[in-house]
Amino acid sequence: MADRVIIDSHHHLWDLSRFPYRWLRPEAPPRPFGDHTAIKRDYLVADYRRDCAGLRLQGSVHVQANSGAARPAEETAWLQALSAATGTPAAAVGHADLADPEVERDLDEHCSHPVARGVRMLLGWHEQPKWRFVEDPRILESKAFARGFRLLAPRRLVFDVVVMPGQLAQVAALARAFPDTTIVIDHLGMPFLPDDAAARTWRDGMESAAASPNVFVKISGLWPLERSWSPARLGPEVRFVVDRFGPPRCMWGSNLPIEKLMCPVDRQIAVLDEILAPLPADALDWIFRRTAAAVYRL
Repeated sequence: MADRVIIDSHHHLWDLSRFPYRWLRPEAPPRPFGDHTAIKRDYLVADYRRDCAGLRLQGSVHVQANSGAARPAEETAWLQALSAATGTPAAAVGHADLADPEVERDLDEHCSHPVARGVRMLLGWHEQPKWRFVEDPRILESKAFARGFRLLAPRRLVFDVVVMPGQLAQVAALARAFPDTTIVIDHLGMPFLPDDAAARTWRDGMESAAASPNVFVKISGLWPLERSWSPARLGPEVRFVVDRFGPPRCMWGSNLPIEKLMCPVDRQIAVLDEILAPLPADALDWIFRRTAAAVYRL
């Protein structure tokens, strides 16, 4: 681990004096992962680098942090300034509502900043409200969403998405309909698997998504499976995904600072090393570095 050069495909930064970050206000209720009081404070480049101390970090990809900015690209403009001053992040995935009639304006504003590489939407829907980010479980199939989605490929923008297992089949259908757009499933497809039926839905959905070469997956945010990141618990699902997608379509992301509430970054890598020990060095290099470099053009 100590000698490996890595790229972090998924982390966050926030400056609470700059944007509203309503979910980080003192009165904000717990998130699905639990009490997040410990991260209701600024998390800036120095904090991120402190958490990654000891890693040979070649670059990182910032993913939108629900900033609540008046215009989504304001967060990207801030990240561009940070990148120019510090080198971190190397790339940014901003927020955009692809179903918004004005989304073309937002995408062009993102693209005016060299650090921009994509957009992300939190589209998870589940019968249990605490796992629900949207009220429409079929938003991925709407005409309004498709109208915005087709604007991504001409701008070379990647689409990161958070969905629940029951929506993975919709992601697979989207990938088939838009083969020229790169889709990245965040956080291993949110494997909240309380029973065998949920586990089958997740596996079938991931297998269907893996059939399209334009779909990639992040091995990140694994707390829905097991908060303490037990290798025995995480191993079967992580190995299943790597087997179906292949290392060149899988990438590790720290999900800092959220995931450190459950598992610090050095332990994340140690756990994944244990789970993926049978893989050759070249495969691990894809997962920990080359896939992110290719997808986000680093």
